[in-house]
Amino acid sequence: MRAHLELCGAFKDFCIENAGSMWMWNGKGQSGGIDEWIDGASANLGDFSFVPSICGGGSGGSAPASKPAGGRPAGKDLGAALTSEVADKIAALKAASAALGIAQVSKATDQFLAMMGFNTAMLTAMAKFKKPTDTLFLKDPYGALAEDMNKVKDRDMKAPVNHMKGLCDSIPIFFWFSATSGEEAKDYLVEFHGQIFFWTNKILKEGKPLDDAWTNAFTACATALKDFVIERRDTILNWNGSEDGAGAKAFYEAAVKSAGGATAAAPTTAPAAEEKKTAPAPVKAAAGAPVKKVKAPIKELVRNRWAIENQGKEHLKFEGEDQVNRKIAFQIFDCKETTIEIVGKAQNVLLQNCQKVTLIVDKLVSQVELGGCKVCKVICRNQTPDVGPGQIGMITAENCNEVIIQLQSETINAKISTICCRSIIVKYPKEGSTDAQCDEEPGVHLLSIPVAEVYETVIVNGTMVTTPMEAMD
Repeated sequence: MRAHLELCGAFKDFCIENAGSMWMWNGKGQSGGIDEWIDGASANLGDFSFVPSICGGGSGGSAPASKPAGGRPAGKDLGAALTSEVADKIAALKAASAALGIAQVSKATDQFLAMMGFNTAMLTAMAKFKKPTDTLFLKDPYGALAEDMNKVKDRDMKAPVNHMKGLCDSIPIFFWFSATSGEEAKDYLVEFHGQIFFWTNKILKEGKPLDDAWTNAFTACATALKDFVIERRDTILNWNGSEDGAGAKAFYEAAVKSAGGATAAAPTTAPAAEEKKTAPAPVKAAAGAPVKKVKAPIKELVRNRWAIENQGKEHLKFEGEDQVNRKIAFQIFDCKETTIEIVGKAQNVLLQNCQKVTLIVDKLVSQVELGGCKVCKVICRNQTPDVGPGQIGMITAENCNEVIIQLQSETINAKISTICCRSIIVKYPKEGSTDAQCDEEPGVHLLSIPVAEVYETVIVNGTMVTTPMEAMD
């Protein structure tokens, strides 16, 4: 016990004497070697020869002989090291993907893991070869997979949005090797790795066990790659091999093929084509009568644009940041007897060749445009558009018949432009009426005013003066 107390006292005195500098890391070894050094120290706790002399002992100060300090030796195959480090996490992700059983997610997960394999192949090549003159070939295998994943995300309405966006947002983390320094690679990885969790956290909030298991396995793989690179950032960008760099490309391409680069990007069936397969067959007409083709209904988000076509008696509601935001526009064509409700702030809305369609919008950056529409109604529940610097709130109708534009107190200042139109009615609250009253009793609290269709033009003192006349009583 006495010896124990003396040792503790000596350790306390040592820490106090060196308090000004002992917290600093002054070694020359790679930071990635600290875990091995500690493992070695823990395995040799009975031998204190490596401990600095604080009790009058030997000189000490070196790492355990079993595992020398200084990090990993130059030329070590970090590809094999990465494979070993993430093997259990990859197995967990594959199992979770299979249990989830969603075809689009399973395929995209395999593509994500193929990209992990491309990173492994690159690291192995860097340990085997000298740096080639041109390294652009390292990026080539990712393009086809990334394009296919994004195509499914943007066009396949059956694919779960948050899963696909999380996977697609993970793609940039595999390009850390484009950095010019280890610190730059670290900052790059931290930034893009963090973006994944915006979508995966949404999945976890739903509390579905199979989805949670997949999400946790997916993020564990992404985090393992980030940590692996950051821990070795001082040297991981170096090409440490001895073989001629001219052979690196062929070696890399062969390894990529083994990782799934040659087959993982099989074309995905376009959602539009899938919908066409399920579209109702044309009704058989009487002999000699022409058969009317029935066009397949389309509702798909392509990049930042919703394409909505050939819809019938449906109530389509769009809401949430994934479906409606200030960068997303709506293009609606050839719909009939459809109600389309857009909740939130979108870019703009185009309604073309529609009949008996009701459009309900909240906020827009730009405007509502109608072309060739008949018996339609536009209800502006909030500011349409959201008037900002340099913008004019406007609803434009061209070559339309029987269109009702209903404004509320917050949208009453929107400008309405009509070109070659007939029977355009503008409805807005009477003075003193609230929006809630207008919803409950529109006949009592809404004014209905027709847009002028007839104009009288005269020359007054050499100037032409045009005056709108009442279009109807």
